[in-house]
Amino acid sequence: MAKGRRLWKTKHLTLRPPCHGGGDGDGDGGHPDWILLDVQAYIADRRNATTATAMLSNGGHQIQVTICVAPPPLVSYICAWSPTTHPAELFDTEPTVEAVDADLLLLRIHVSLNHVHDLVYQASMSPSLTLMPSQDPYLHEPNCIALIPRSSHGFYISTLDMDLRSGIGRYNLCLFDSTNSKWSHESLSLDQLRNPPDKNEVLHITEKVITLKHPHLVAFVDLWRGIIICDILDSKIAASYVPIPKEIINLNRTRGSLITRDIAVVKDRLTMVRMGIFFDPEINGWHWELSTWSRPVGSCLDDEEDEDWREDFMVESCDISVDDNTCKNVELLPKTQDDRPAIAKLHVANPTLSLTDPQVVYLVGNVDITDEKAVLLTLDMANKRLQRVSVYDAERFVNGVDVGFTQSTISRYFAPASDLAEIDLFLVLSRFQVKLLIDRSRGSHPSMSKNYPLTRTIHLTLRPPCHGGDPWDADHPPEWVLLDVRAYVADRRNATTATARLGNGHAIQVTICAAPPPLVSYICAWSPTSDPAELFEMEPTVEAVNADLVLLRIHVLPYEFEDLVYRAKGWRTPLPSLTPIPKQDPYLQERYNIAILPRSHGFYISTLDCYFPDPERSLGRYNLCIFDSLDCKWSNVPLSLDQLRNPPDKNKVFHLTEKEDWREDSLVEASDILIDHNICNVELLPKIQGQPTMAKLHVALPTLSLTDAQVVYVMGKVNESDKKAVLLSIDMANRRLDAVSVYDAARILHYFDVCYTQSTIFRYSAPSSGLNGNLKRPGKFPMPYPRKQQAVNEPFLPDAGRGLETEDRDTMDWE
Repeated sequence: MAKGRRLWKTKHLTLRPPCHGGGDGDGDGGHPDWILLDVQAYIADRRNATTATAMLSNGGHQIQVTICVAPPPLVSYICAWSPTTHPAELFDTEPTVEAVDADLLLLRIHVSLNHVHDLVYQASMSPSLTLMPSQDPYLHEPNCIALIPRSSHGFYISTLDMDLRSGIGRYNLCLFDSTNSKWSHESLSLDQLRNPPDKNEVLHITEKVITLKHPHLVAFVDLWRGIIICDILDSKIAASYVPIPKEIINLNRTRGSLITRDIAVVKDRLTMVRMGIFFDPEINGWHWELSTWSRPVGSCLDDEEDEDWREDFMVESCDISVDDNTCKNVELLPKTQDDRPAIAKLHVANPTLSLTDPQVVYLVGNVDITDEKAVLLTLDMANKRLQRVSVYDAERFVNGVDVGFTQSTISRYFAPASDLAEIDLFLVLSRFQVKLLIDRSRGSHPSMSKNYPLTRTIHLTLRPPCHGGDPWDADHPPEWVLLDVRAYVADRRNATTATARLGNGHAIQVTICAAPPPLVSYICAWSPTSDPAELFEMEPTVEAVNADLVLLRIHVLPYEFEDLVYRAKGWRTPLPSLTPIPKQDPYLQERYNIAILPRSHGFYISTLDCYFPDPERSLGRYNLCIFDSLDCKWSNVPLSLDQLRNPPDKNKVFHLTEKEDWREDSLVEASDILIDHNICNVELLPKIQGQPTMAKLHVALPTLSLTDAQVVYVMGKVNESDKKAVLLSIDMANRRLDAVSVYDAARILHYFDVCYTQSTIFRYSAPSSGLNGNLKRPGKFPMPYPRKQQAVNEPFLPDAGRGLETEDRDTMDWE
């Protein structure tokens, strides 16, 4: 199913899986009926409810396999990892998917050029991973492996191997039974099959394997010629041969059929799609066409049922309609000279059938075969229209357009998320809930109950967004970011990760996941030495930011917290650092008045604290407190407002530190803001009579851009209870809306709350050379940002639901 890859070219991508598909389901407790599954795994430490482990035979190393599920047309993928060894020591190339069927998946681990491990993954409430015994001389031919579940437990593996010593048309039907770990085989000759092929068609090279109605009936398909159907458990039932539609038989080809053809069982019909390319003299250019053919599965098994293949649909590329209003993400397509989206400019390949809709076909397209990004086209064959365009990472394709994914129904067999069968979250959630009940029985601290309604936000605290990654994945890190002031409790790691030891002895790990505005970057905090429910009383909070520094507060008890200063790596600091601040009583007790300043070998922290020993005499008196990281000591200097240069009027002598605008540079009224239909993500706005509008939005939290004086970001909600908000980028000078993005507002406690702040932390950073010096992923940010559809940037959000739906049923669609 998949060839070996040249890891030197793909290593940086292999270690960086996509952002989508971070969970194991769709967030509503269910899973897609089927998925498009990448045939090359990523080497990454991802874990969720699908994670399974096994021990390999090479020195007892452990292998960990996780499936990250996303509904089509997004491509799901596998992450493989070894917690007991460095990935470069174990993985010679990316693991490859060799076979899929039902709840089973055969994954091949390439240890060296001539050494592989085959593992069978089985989905269930408790997924399993089984190491296959040494397979010599079996499992050496690609694309001809069948994986079949047993009725009770275990599985079968079957292959149709050429018997070259016996001549053309001779094969060995091999069978492995997991209950006894033994192989068996029997001979098979094409000319002895029921309905044998013509002598001219006696060659058969399997390039895809599917199972039919009966679980033991396997179809070994040569997409150029025909299909061999075998009952792998009953040798008394003669194998049969079914030619493909005679109109598309090609006796001159032997391999590479999946680039232009596909076959699957769709609604009890054996369905085939074929793509052809032809020259059109009228335009002096090339066109392509798609045709689908089908027949009942029963007609392939019963000689008395004589229904043959029928052509269901045929579409030429020039006839496909592309509607700007109905096609999702249409702006990802190349444009014609009159700025109209055009699929004619795309090189297309890999037609893939939907397993649930016989009139839908997926196609991979790119403008040039060397493009590092491709688009995945969703075609409605019946109505001859383009339904959707999505982004597909094609960088790992080695030879132009290659087979990148296959269909699988394994997602049907995962445990429902609503059953809390999520390995990472189950214990954490249950312990958090127990802890919350205990706290409430004792009487919770009023400020905490205001700041953190745990029952509502816990699942989000443990589930960071899909967007955001290593800032050095891009050609240049963002000059500034909007940084969420609440961290997520999650085990995310990248080049920004720094660790430290807390006062209670536990290790703390802090990672920053960066995304350019208007997306909101965020921090992930984790402890590898403790259960998060035991360490985190609530989400860590960002107390101050400046330059390359962040002051992060870890709340360990209702009345106890620990402060840490994170410093990004830069030219003077080759690695990011995390420094605990010693016990701060009586300092750092007031929020929003903390300043953090860099120095050559450390940092300063300064606060302006109100001084209230005698309320009648202390109005307008403060303590200016300073912490120096070099000697870890605090000092303070009294300060009085009436002794300042240019002191304020006596009526203004009272001062509370806040962040506010003090000069009016521009004035814009909401009714004057122009909304252009072509701006990024305009369809996320609510509508009035079909037109996008901001009139239905409650807006707040104006935030200035740090690089453009005329841009202000504003958060908007249709309803106070909305779990999703939009972030509006407004051009004040031109009085127009620049862009719209989605913000997860479910962790915002009140109608509006302070939820993010500006930071320039990556402006001071040195470029990353990545792990082993070559793991940068150039072009990751430039492709997705900005784009019109948020579904492209954040394609799969487990907590997203179906849009921004409010109690009065006003809906902001983002699909």
